[in-house]
Amino acid sequence: MVTDKFPKNLANLRKENGINQKTAAAQLGVSQALLSHYEKGIREPGFDFLLRAADYYNCSADYLLGRTNDKRGIAYIPEEYTPDTGEEYPFSEISRITASIRTLSSLLLHTENDSLLVQTFEYLKICLYRLTRQLSVGGNVDTEHFKLNFRTADSLTNALLSLCEDKISKLPPKTKSELPPEAATADNIEGWHALSSIIVETEELAFQLEKLSILKD
Repeated sequence: MVTDKFPKNLANLRKENGINQKTAAAQLGVSQALLSHYEKGIREPGFDFLLRAADYYNCSADYLLGRTNDKRGIAYIPEEYTPDTGEEYPFSEISRITASIRTLSSLLLHTENDSLLVQTFEYLKICLYRLTRQLSVGGNVDTEHFKLNFRTADSLTNALLSLCEDKISKLPPKTKSELPPEAATADNIEGWHALSSIIVETEELAFQLEKLSILKD
């Protein structure tokens, strides 16, 4: 009934949410030993467990089964090509970023490096927090949601980002030089195009800033 991707997806969702196996098993209504067997692919669950797990991890059953890379079960569809853009793979900004994060997540999950996975998602969460704080200064977000004042939060999140970067840089490489085959399938090829375009644009902007810095000096 389940696919060969199910055990890995089930285990990765638990790790991604920072839940230990004992807690997850109790909340899913199974023994820890049985959950371990599900995550290792030793035993196959029934439909009732599949539905409970999908509700528990707030994802679709199709995502758990590896039938889609989108947790909501929605296949990613790029914008239609328009002659005006002159691009083969045009993306709106929101679509490009969403596709890129989904593809990055897929790559991280395939590395089977738990430390890298944890640190990367921590880094992304801090980035989202910092951006939300920046927006709150302009009155676009209710500041009552925040416990820290802006100056304190700014300095602490800077420190946290530096800490994450340091930890990521010191992790022993477990991945091969080439991308995992599962991460470059037709299901998320649009995500790789989106990610590539973001890398190119960002490096071009960084190069321009570097040139300005040299000119000022």
